[in-house]
Amino acid sequence: MTRTHTTFESPIGKLTLVAADGVLGGLYLPGHWHPPAAAALGTGTDVGFEQVEHQLSEYFAGERDSFELETTFANGTEFQRRVWDLLGSIPYGETTTYGE
Repeated sequence: MTRTHTTFESPIGKLTLVAADGVLGGLYLPGHWHPPAAAALGTGTDVGFEQVEHQLSEYFAGERDSFELETTFANGTEFQRRVWDLLGSIPYGETTTYGE
């Protein structure tokens, strides 16, 4: 598996994007509490993240409320994957509680 990463300047700060074999597998926010080890990020590159960056730019400009990107959750426990699936089911612009 080939891992690559890049950074993306956003209105909320510099995001780190990570891909495994060209598929987005991580997006880390500024100040991430437990950032991945440098080896987990792979090689730094400016190539291969164009679609991600384009859709993120549209999102931050208020022109997009959903993403059309291939993603992978290769890292993470079964519990984390279930949480990520549930987070993905929350509609844009809505909030919910842990109890719900």
